[in-house]
Amino acid sequence: NNDPLNLLPLCVNHHLADIHNPTKKTDPLKLGLFRKYKDPQILSPQFEPVFQRLRFLLVSFEKEDQHVLCGLCVELAKFIEGFTMGDYYCSRLLKLLKWPQPRPHTKEEEETALSENAVKYIKQLQNNKNRVFELCIEMLRYQSWPIFRGEPFVSE
Repeated sequence: NNDPLNLLPLCVNHHLADIHNPTKKTDPLKLGLFRKYKDPQILSPQFEPVFQRLRFLLVSFEKEDQHVLCGLCVELAKFIEGFTMGDYYCSRLLKLLKWPQPRPHTKEEEETALSENAVKYIKQLQNNKNRVFELCIEMLRYQSWPIFRGEPFVSE
């Protein structure tokens, strides 16, 4: 709240270095995630790099190239691998986001299988994206950074 006893004065230099930026608008997609999952870590600055890699799942990707989408999924999983408990979450994400492998026997079957797989992959991403968000948000609980409660971080 804005009660004077709850406020902390900062000099101009510290105000600029502070992670809290009251003039910056919260990304509507991130705000939507926060409203859905109600986890304050979504609004933390530490979540931003994860959010940037999740962003492609929040917009319509039906017209995107499936190989590009697969690359974005792998990039997300590999990025998550670097966090505490990252190995566990990376393997779970890769299971949800992996490209379905066709088992064709002839060249004609291969082309048909690839186009069918592209459609399957889009449906798979649509079906699994909520679980992907849940896993990434759950992963935040295992990190050693300070718990974000909406207050600005001030170093001593």
